[in-house]
Amino acid sequence: MDIVEANRLVTEINNYLQKALWFDFEIKKYADLELVIHGGISLYQGTDIEIIFKDVFYMSLPTDWSSDTSKVVLLVKESIDLRYSDPKFKETYFHYVFEFIAEDYPGITCEIRAKTVAYKILKPI
Repeated sequence: MDIVEANRLVTEINNYLQKALWFDFEIKKYADLELVIHGGISLYQGTDIEIIFKDVFYMSLPTDWSSDTSKVVLLVKESIDLRYSDPKFKETYFHYVFEFIAEDYPGITCEIRAKTVAYKILKPI
């Protein structure tokens, strides 16, 4: 995934989210370097969108939060060039810094560093 594709996917996710007045999010699962976040207008009534981050290197976020969808909810901030310190590994891996804006936790950065992002719309709004 290059930065153009990452920005395109994040824009598509934000466009979907902005059809509602707010969205609630929760970490559904983290396994095998894959983070799955569920989002919905009311998670008690089911999930509207599933956002999947793959090859997760780092994450710092609450287990659940709400976002004001009149503003941007998800950002791609930058890419990070991670190189192994052992000289026999010459590969370079790029991880993007994704950030959720959580209105419940002002001043806290909800950050995920991952190689890719994808999403599934489970319910149209």
